[in-house]
Amino acid sequence: MKLSKTSSIKALLSAGMLLVFCPLLSPAREKPEALPSTITVGGRQFAVIPPDSMLASTETYENGFSSGSFITEDSTVPYYNEQDIESEIAYLEESGDYGDDIYISTEGIKEPEPVNLGGNGRLTIIRKDTGEKATVEYRDKDGAYLEGAGDKIKKLLRCSLDDEEIKIPLKLAELLDAIEDRFGKMGIVLLSGYRSRELNKKTPGAATESLHMLGWAADIRIYGYSSRKLRDFARKLKVGGVGYYPSMGFIHVDIGKVRYWEKLKPKIKKRKKTPKKTKAPPRKK
Repeated sequence: MKLSKTSSIKALLSAGMLLVFCPLLSPAREKPEALPSTITVGGRQFAVIPPDSMLASTETYENGFSSGSFITEDSTVPYYNEQDIESEIAYLEESGDYGDDIYISTEGIKEPEPVNLGGNGRLTIIRKDTGEKATVEYRDKDGAYLEGAGDKIKKLLRCSLDDEEIKIPLKLAELLDAIEDRFGKMGIVLLSGYRSRELNKKTPGAATESLHMLGWAADIRIYGYSSRKLRDFARKLKVGGVGYYPSMGFIHVDIGKVRYWEKLKPKIKKRKKTPKKTKAPPRKK
């Protein structure tokens, strides 16, 4: 049976429409095994955090903040506040209670691809805890990432408790580099980079699902610039999470989902002094 020219064209158009609007048939994929709710490591039991929860949702933010936890007021605490320690920073980053030991599963987590955000490929880090300062050239002028740079970066962002290291995605290096270059290339002051499970466990109030524990986050400041300016620029980059902590003059940046929050240090209410009771003078007889 011969088809007319018009019928052939109609048949081809119909086939094309099917290809565009109908999904191609593919063999069914096997579902991955569900992660266990707990795992035993070194004789201790930990609660397992699934990978998806590490990247936060639209309602629950990095470090456990919810939309109701946002504080929109600002503070003029100077950037050079040197009284902070990592445990206090971690305490500020957590609005809820802590308790359960955790084991973050990295199964299924894909490292974010690096994105050139305009930095010059040289990152200077000043560690707040040790005072050490180092510059790492991680990208050449042609845009190629240099071999061995990752080892230097993970050493700079190592855990402050036990010097444990973890691979740091180059995307985080690009983010920090862009922020550093925007503010005079004076170096990023690192308050907190990678946090090991041990540090997180020993820190009261530390976020149980923090991207610090994946090596995807950093708490930073730059001497001479307010945390508000750092926050505003980091938000414009739209790379990941930006947390604003004006009461201690630093910001949190990470390469998870794009989301923003801010938190002031809770004000301690002073107790009112109760007037001392005075004894009545003795009555005259």
